[in-house]
Amino acid sequence: MASVLMLSFTVFMAGCSKDDDNGNGKGNPQAHLCETCPSAPEALAEHDSSSKGIYKGVVIGSSGTIKFNVANNNSDITAILTFGWRNLHFDL
Repeated sequence: MASVLMLSFTVFMAGCSKDDDNGNGKGNPQAHLCETCPSAPEALAEHDSSSKGIYKGVVIGSSGTIKFNVANNNSDITAILTFGWRNLHFDL
């Protein structure tokens, strides 16, 4: 029994590699660059100890994202649902 487990482990480890070329065939990973991603925090630091601020997530089952603005800049609560290139704005 132990030899079967050792053989399985050896085969499993032999299938692993550290080759991370992202499909470019050069053996060096390419960093993903997001042109539309913010480079600074969107939520205000004054809301760190409260429930106000910016909440972000992904939509499972579709390729989409959602972003909630909970009274970050004012008293409004808004949501932006993005599917592909289409944005849906909600005022809650």
